[in-house]
Amino acid sequence: SDGMSLRRFIEARPTNVDFDEDVVFAEWDFRKPPSGFGYKQLDANSEMEDVGLDREIDDRPAFLIRKGNKKLMMQKLADSTEMDMMFDLEKDPFELNNLLGVNAMIASDATIVQAEHMRCLLLDWMTRLDGEKRYYSNPAANYGQGQGDITEIRNRQQWKSIGFWTCASDTNTLEMGRVAWTGNEFVRHEWLYLGTRLEETIVVSSISLTGADAGLFSVNESPPIQFHQNACVKIRVSFASPLSLSTTPVDASLVLVWTAGSDAGAGAAVTPTTTTIRLTMKDYDFDAQRLGYPPPPTAAPTVSPAPTVTPVTNSPTMMPSSGTTTISTPVSDSTPSSQPAGFALVPPDTTNESSSSNETTTATPEEDVEEQEGDISDCLDDCSNAGGLRSSSLTATRGNVVGVLVVIVAFVQSLLPFYL
Repeated sequence: SDGMSLRRFIEARPTNVDFDEDVVFAEWDFRKPPSGFGYKQLDANSEMEDVGLDREIDDRPAFLIRKGNKKLMMQKLADSTEMDMMFDLEKDPFELNNLLGVNAMIASDATIVQAEHMRCLLLDWMTRLDGEKRYYSNPAANYGQGQGDITEIRNRQQWKSIGFWTCASDTNTLEMGRVAWTGNEFVRHEWLYLGTRLEETIVVSSISLTGADAGLFSVNESPPIQFHQNACVKIRVSFASPLSLSTTPVDASLVLVWTAGSDAGAGAAVTPTTTTIRLTMKDYDFDAQRLGYPPPPTAAPTVSPAPTVTPVTNSPTMMPSSGTTTISTPVSDSTPSSQPAGFALVPPDTTNESSSSNETTTATPEEDVEEQEGDISDCLDDCSNAGGLRSSSLTATRGNVVGVLVVIVAFVQSLLPFYL
C-alpha cells in the first residue's frame, strides 16, 4: 500500500491518479549473518572482522511483481546468471511453465512486452519508496553488493531485447479499469508505458485522440517525448464522464506518431511510424459505483404549517367512555389539551337552546333517589366485572408459572446423571 490508506480499495473507489495501483510487489532477502551480527573477533587484542553474510544476493529471486494474470520474479544483480521467471497464473496456476528462463531468448514479443511492462512498474515502485535513505539506490542497502537495486534491475537483461514497445503492443488495446464515482463524475486513469531495449533514441512527435467518444478521454503528456535505451516512459490516459455509458463499446483511440534513430551515429532519414491503440472500458455498470455516496442534492422538503387550534367558546361535556354518569366541566383557553383516561370529549348539549331561558325543570326528591340508586348499582356491576377479569388473569398467570417450573425441574433432573 506504500503507506497509503486502503480505504479507496475497500470502497471500490481507486482511480489510479498518481500511479498504477492494480499491481502487487514483494521483496525478500534470505541472507543473514552466519553468527552474531556479521562480525567476529580473532582474539582479545584484535579488531572486529567482517565475515559477511551466509549466502549471495542472487541465491534466489528477490523481487516479485503481479499484474493481472502475470507474475514476474527477478534477480537483484544485473549480471546474475540465475534465471528470471514469469508465469501465466490463469493458464498455469501451479507455475510449471516458465515463460522466460530457458525460453527467454525465443519467447514471443508479447511475452517480452509483458515482462518489460512489469519491470517498469517495479522501477517506479522502487523510485517512489527510495526516500532520503536511498533504500533502492544505495549499494549499502544490499551490504555493498551491486550498484543499488534501481540500477541493477534497469540494466538486467536475461531475455531478448526488443525495440520500441508499449504495454498495449500485444493487442493494441488499452483497457480502462473499473471507474470510480467522485461525487460529480465517473473517473478512471490508466498508464500507458513505452520503452526500448535497443541502442536507439525514440521520439514521440504526436499524441492525439480520435473517435466519436474521444472527448471523454485526455492525456497528461504533450509531445515531443524523447527517451533512450532501457528507459521507461509513462503516459496517463484519463476518462471522465458525468453520465453512465450504454453497453455499446466506446469509440475512441490513442494515436502515437514516433521515430527511432540509432544512437551509434547519424543515418538516413527515418520514416515516422504510427501506432494506434484502441481504448476500451472494463465494464459499463457505472451506476453501481455510486454506492456509498449520498444521492444528488434535491429541493428542500416542504414543511407543513402547524395546525391551528381554535379556542373553545362553549363548555364541553366530559363523559365516561362507558357508563351513564355525566360530568360537566367548564373548559377555558388555558386548560391543557390532555384529558383524563376513560373520558371522551363531547360537545355540549344544545337541544334545549331554543327553549326559553326562564323555563327550568325541577326533579322531585323521589326521582333523584331513584337515579342515584341506579348509578350506584351500575358502578357495583362495573367493579364486579373488573374484579372477575383480574381474578381470571391472575389464575392464568399462576398456571403459566407452574408450567414453566415443571419444565425447569424436568430439565434439571435430566442433567443429574451426568454429574452424579
